[in-house]
Order: sequence, then C-alpha cells, then structure tokens
Amino acid sequence: MCLLLGRGSKIVCDEDFVFHNNPGSSDGAATLSPKSMHRPTGDNWQTLSIDVPKLSDDISTVLLAVSAPPEAVTTIDATIKTAKAVQDAWDD
Repeated sequence: MCLLLGRGSKIVCDEDFVFHNNPGSSDGAATLSPKSMHRPTGDNWQTLSIDVPKLSDDISTVLLAVSAPPEAVTTIDATIKTAKAVQDAWDD
C-alpha cells in the first residue's frame, strides 16, 4: 500500500490512500496491481507502480507500507527504479 501525502504529512484526499480496495490514486500516479500467483513457488505478489511525473503538485511525500500477518510474509521483494535508472535501461 502507499499513501500520497501533502503539506503537513497528511493525505490530500481519500483516493490518495492506495490499497486493495482503492487500487489507484486520484491523479493516476500510483496503481496497485491485482494479486497474482508466482509460479512455480505459489507465492502471492502484487506490484505497486508510481509514475512520479503524474503526481499532483499537492503531493510532497510517497509513503510505502506493507501490512500482513507475520506467518503470511516470508519474503518481501522490493525493487525501486528511479527515472534515471529507467532511462539508462532504455538507452542500453
């Protein structure tokens, strides 16, 4: 899940709390994919994508969080790509 925060570290609107019941932010910058099963391990996974240029000017902070019972989480695999890393990969 993620929270898009504005001034005073507060959510600007309810739609800026992105989670399974609200899979997209109001500005379309943050989206959460439906759960998928990774084969062959059978692990469930989701992808949170943030398109920084789409973020509203009111947003100053993107807060990422994971919420799950301890027995449900064995591995958290996080990959963060900056715009420069994406551009470098595109140029190669």
